[in-house]
Amino acid sequence: MSKKIKISVVGIGLMGLQHIKAIQKSKFASLHSIVEIKKTGVELSNKFKVPLYKDIKILLEKNKPDAVIVATPNILHETDTIKFLKSKIPVLLEKPISDNIKSAKKIISSARSNRTSLLIGYHRRHNSIVNNVKKIIEFIF
Repeated sequence: MSKKIKISVVGIGLMGLQHIKAIQKSKFASLHSIVEIKKTGVELSNKFKVPLYKDIKILLEKNKPDAVIVATPNILHETDTIKFLKSKIPVLLEKPISDNIKSAKKIISSARSNRTSLLIGYHRRHNSIVNNVKKIIEFIF
């Protein structure tokens, strides 16, 4: 098997934990590190046996991951995501892309200018209930 993609998860709230669980199950990815400022970060870092960083800048200086999942509060999406894009690290950004249009445009512009992948996490897109509703709508119309 080829080398696993090392992914860092930034923000370990509800969605960050879901992403960690998915990474743990993956044959293609491994959890590289956690970025979290709350005290729970220490517990999770120990539990998953990965480094904990309280600052993205330190992560980027010391131990760059292959990719990152940003699951921080929406107001932080712009600053957090752009730091990774400028370092040419692909980002999966939890929805919504930002808390305002101006910030969203800056994130998209950064991805384009740095030629680095940016994906917005619409996790419900593949939900079985959503897929069934889509089929019903397509059938009706």
